[in-house]
Amino acid sequence: MKPRTMHIVLTVLVVIASGAGYETRAQVAPSFINVAPDLYFYYTGGGSNSTVLITAEGVLIVDTLGIEQAAEALVAEIRAITDAPILWAINGQDHGDHYFGNAVFKREGAVIVAQAETARIIGMNYDYELEWRGLDSARAGHVVPDVTFEDRMTLRVGGREVILVHIGEGQNPGDTVVLFPHARAAYASGAFAPKSWSSTAYASSPDEWIEVLEKIKALDVDTYLPGHAHLVTDRAEIDEEIVFLREITVAVEDAIARGLNAEQAAEALTFDKYEDWRGSARRERNIRNLHYLLSTGRPIYFDYLEGRTTTKPY
Repeated sequence: MKPRTMHIVLTVLVVIASGAGYETRAQVAPSFINVAPDLYFYYTGGGSNSTVLITAEGVLIVDTLGIEQAAEALVAEIRAITDAPILWAINGQDHGDHYFGNAVFKREGAVIVAQAETARIIGMNYDYELEWRGLDSARAGHVVPDVTFEDRMTLRVGGREVILVHIGEGQNPGDTVVLFPHARAAYASGAFAPKSWSSTAYASSPDEWIEVLEKIKALDVDTYLPGHAHLVTDRAEIDEEIVFLREITVAVEDAIARGLNAEQAAEALTFDKYEDWRGSARRERNIRNLHYLLSTGRPIYFDYLEGRTTTKPY
């Protein structure tokens, strides 16, 4: 490996969620944070994160970022450390901001891996993901996973074991947690993001999402690497998300019982104590989408894609 410092920062264009689509914010400085001597958390601040395992034998990455330019910047970070081949790229969830960089890593020779349901959804949601994020195929090509798994898969790179686990249907049907046992670390992709208004459009059940968070909290690890927001070492931050999910679910259930429609519930339920959380600008949209889920028993995102509703989740 090439010599380097333990922490480097590269300024790139990072795509972050905003309103109905996406905005591009310049001069955000992603941080390559050492979690273990060979494991790095790529923290982007406002956008989706990645995790990178770098060994003499090769490189493994989880989540390929939201535009190819950002993925290319990450490859440059990796190449500042090693010339070893990039062997594996894992898609931890089916949102475009976690897989739109696939084309870049495919060109580097990586095999793209995803849970089977995640791969199926990536195969069907590309056009809509481009539309609502305000992107085009020139910035984010459609590259689907090469290899899929159902419940569990183990990869070995440079003597390190990496375990992919479908831990249940939380935020997404195919939510995947990637375990790095040697570093006592877990990359949670979309299943857990601290202090966040994570999207409710994809979830099958708030109760199942909470069950997934409980399973994540019970993992035998010291460090959580979320797909969004900051690195976590305190399980109390998982408890915060559980309490938050319970609170908004109970409130929306009560609004439905009182006869409020989705728009009325979104206007009435302000949740002021969570206004400083990441993604709070999505509050009304998340409440509308949760209202749909609790009223129909189905996630609005997939009902829209499959033509059961004309109401767009974004």
